[in-house]
Amino acid sequence: MKRIGVVMSVLIFAGWLLVACGVPTATPTAAPIANELAIELTTDPDPPKAGDLEIIVTVKDSTGKPVEGAEVRVSANMTAMDMGRMTGKATDQGGGRYALKAQLAHGGEWKFTVQVDKPGLPQGIKEEKLDVK
Repeated sequence: MKRIGVVMSVLIFAGWLLVACGVPTATPTAAPIANELAIELTTDPDPPKAGDLEIIVTVKDSTGKPVEGAEVRVSANMTAMDMGRMTGKATDQGGGRYALKAQLAHGGEWKFTVQVDKPGLPQGIKEEKLDVK
């Protein structure tokens, strides 16, 4: 009787060991999202300076094709102090390029947020910090 208990314990332990040391399951990796947007933010002048500034946004789809006809909104605020928030809608310049005239009252680090919406594509959002001189 004692021998049956030992054999059962060994079998249960062996089963547990097989499960614990079995073939690992595949770890999911982040697959690229179809139609994910590539958003690039530049300024004129570059590097950006306090005062009048043109914010230029270039939008491409996952294949590198320019995205035209999207609604592109830009907002910016200083990271070190509350100087209010700059917001505006960029105008379509063609070829996936959008532009917005802005005025930044002070130099320092600014956090820019770009939001891109176009029917049939996922929403694109990009945040970038720029040092305004």
